[in-house]
Amino acid sequence: MTPPILTVTAPTLVPGNTVHLKATASDDSGVKDVYIRVWNRDSKLPPKKVFYLPNKGNKTHLAFETDVPLWPGSNLVQVFARETNEIQSVQTVVVLDRGAPTVVQKTGNAAGQTAK
Repeated sequence: MTPPILTVTAPTLVPGNTVHLKATASDDSGVKDVYIRVWNRDSKLPPKKVFYLPNKGNKTHLAFETDVPLWPGSNLVQVFARETNEIQSVQTVVVLDRGAPTVVQKTGNAAGQTAK
């Protein structure tokens, strides 16, 4: 038996606290379900399951998209596709959460005013 073929796409650098992930899993024998875990060493917490999707449609193929929550800093996002509890694939993506962009306020004359 071979594990499901898993393809995951996600950016590796994001400006906020989520990353948009797209994935597909396929297997001749079937794809039971998929799930996602996120781990951040700086959070000092164990990996956290943040997404689960059972396959209720085409039993040999499962495609999905989701927004995955992140902690500030470097996050390991692991996507699992299971054929059975013993046969599974995993793909890991390292995503850096750079934090929300900051707004820099310009000083000086307002638009439309002339300098004297």
